[in-house]
Amino acid sequence: MPQKLNVKSGTEQRAAFNLTASGEMVLGRSEQADCAYAGEAHLSRRHVTVRVGRGVLNIERIAGVANPVVFQGEARDSFTMKPGDFFVIGSTAFHFESSEGVTTRPASPVNEAPPSVEHTMSLEEMRDLGPAGDRMRLLDLLELPVVLRTKSRSEFFAYACGTLRIATGADWVQT
Repeated sequence: MPQKLNVKSGTEQRAAFNLTASGEMVLGRSEQADCAYAGEAHLSRRHVTVRVGRGVLNIERIAGVANPVVFQGEARDSFTMKPGDFFVIGSTAFHFESSEGVTTRPASPVNEAPPSVEHTMSLEEMRDLGPAGDRMRLLDLLELPVVLRTKSRSEFFAYACGTLRIATGADWVQT
């Protein structure tokens, strides 16, 4: 059964790579990569090795690559994907799909569609909103993606809980 690695940014599909029945391919920004995608700034020239197995993909981050590969909410150096799974590099998601659209993973919040409305604020607009405490809470929220990519899962949850506690005025927060 033909399998694909679909490249998505938000809800928009940017590219698709047909996966061979067996073998090894390299995903990266370089034109020399087997799966070349230049649309993600955090993707290295040679970022991950993709090995196609029986109904699964084995993904391995190439040694020396600076940016993480996030799979199921955690930065990982290697993992196995089933159809319906995806991993993220930077702000781009790489979805493993079969041609028949069969998903072996149950629906979960991770697979929910991202919001369809985006609003980008200028620095001046952000400074004009509310008191200084509100601006600091917004800046804390803007740090969440960086903390998710660079810290351990427990450090991320501690940061997120602290931000929620301060933003809501709560005495405690639980994950």
